Amino acid sequence: MYSAGDTPDNNPLLTALIFLKEKLPRVLWKRWDAVDDLTEHDRGEIAFIEAARNTNKGGRPASAYLAQVCGPTAARTFYVAGANLHADYLQHIQCPLQSTFSSAVPSPAAIDAIKALNTPVMEIGAGSGYWGLMLKANGVECVLYDKQPAARDTMSSSGYYRAWTEVAKGTHEKAAAHPTHALMLVWPFFHEDALPDSKDAWDLKALNAYEGSTVIHVGELAEQADNQTTSTSFKRRLAEEFTLAQTVDLPNWPYSYDNLTIWTRRESKGTVV
Repeated sequence: MYSAGDTPDNNPLLTALIFLKEKLPRVLWKRWDAVDDLTEHDRGEIAFIEAARNTNKGGRPASAYLAQVCGPTAARTFYVAGANLHADYLQHIQCPLQSTFSSAVPSPAAIDAIKALNTPVMEIGAGSGYWGLMLKANGVECVLYDKQPAARDTMSSSGYYRAWTEVAKGTHEKAAAHPTHALMLVWPFFHEDALPDSKDAWDLKALNAYEGSTVIHVGELAEQADNQTTSTSFKRRLAEEFTLAQTVDLPNWPYSYDNLTIWTRRESKGTVV
């Protein structure tokens, strides 16, 4: 867990996540491969939560409040859903924070890893520009694009409430415009919107258009990832053409296993300087 001392004053999203981890029961942050994997402590926490919500009528077992992660390539792990508990959490806590700031949470270690590349960064699908803001504040040159960028204080059609820094209008095609920049993608897709294996996935199109040498990915890259942050076709192409150079663990939302990975092209089409 990140402590308050690890939190820069200009990163309110990380501050909010630290607060949530301190206040929410730990069982809400866990996933299990099978119902039988619940410990007695897990079962006790679930029973306490449901009793407080007046939903544990008839002494239902803790396993009755579990649900499986959905998705065509998901690992099918279990999480605490309860009587709309997970939906309430997403609607009132996590989704508003993500719509205001970013789908993934930047940490000092992640920003330092990108800064250490000593190269400008191009982000496609930049959303609110929150990651770009963090990078710019730490001296990293950035150019940010989004298909439907938000204005400074208005919600965009892509679901972001505001722009934290300048985000230009542009699609995956912009990936070809900056071969001397590292290409950064942060949660290209959001859960069920991800295409399991498709040539039409925009993250794959951005990767195919990119002529440079370095890719920065933020999200879940595992082939059986529960949260479909990235298309399967992108994951496969990335592994075919690039070599994993660095992995940085990130602060995570409940049920997520995001990290930041940095990849270098095996046979460079261009040169990142």
